[in-house]
Amino acid sequence: MTVLKAVEIARHQLSVAVRLDDHFTGEPVKAELQVSLSTREAGVKAASGSLRHADGTYRFLDLANGPRDVKVTVPDNTAFTWTPVTPITIPLADARVPVVIEVWPSPKAVGCARGARPPRGGERREQPGSPDGSRQRLSTAQQAHADR
Repeated sequence: MTVLKAVEIARHQLSVAVRLDDHFTGEPVKAELQVSLSTREAGVKAASGSLRHADGTYRFLDLANGPRDVKVTVPDNTAFTWTPVTPITIPLADARVPVVIEVWPSPKAVGCARGARPPRGGERREQPGSPDGSRQRLSTAQQAHADR
């Protein structure tokens, strides 16, 4: 007796891949964030079960043509996007090229000191050879003048 198995093949088409990049590093954000579409279609899970794929993208398949808004939500408020939504229109010219949305760290992010600000007057570095043995801090412009 011969047993036949029916195999069903389903083909899906990538409609959009969204990648969330850290503004300062230009690299995909490592944490899984919430990416949703205004039309409420669900994203495709990676093999790991996460909506974030190994390359940092969030993927949506088989979407009908038309406009949508992409919304990024950071549950713990450690990061944000400058615009509340990013408008897209399906079909994209090339769905394999991700729509990149920059994510900025908020003051609640780990590694951001409360009230920390970049130094004024450009980068500062210490001048080691002060006559009294003390170290003084010179701005970049002062250092360029001193190096002449």
